[in-house]
Amino acid sequence: MPLPERLNRITRGFPASRAAMASRMTAAIAWARGQRLDRIELRVMTRHAKAIALYERMGFIKEGTVRGGIRIGDALHDDFIMGLLLR
Repeated sequence: MPLPERLNRITRGFPASRAAMASRMTAAIAWARGQRLDRIELRVMTRHAKAIALYERMGFIKEGTVRGGIRIGDALHDDFIMGLLLR
């Protein structure tokens, strides 16, 4: 039950406008509900305030922090884990 490729791109860090991101997330949430999933989980870099705000508007809640969760060049950056309960 892989997420369709056009929706999966949002999880791979492709840049997108806020409207495009919101549209893709809405489609991903609808797809997950159609699959009868219990929850969606994502990771977002802590410095991406606009993305975090969008996810929070869509009902996602910060559930934790992964320190040094992603490496960009020689630097480690923190991620938030965010979750949305679907049931």
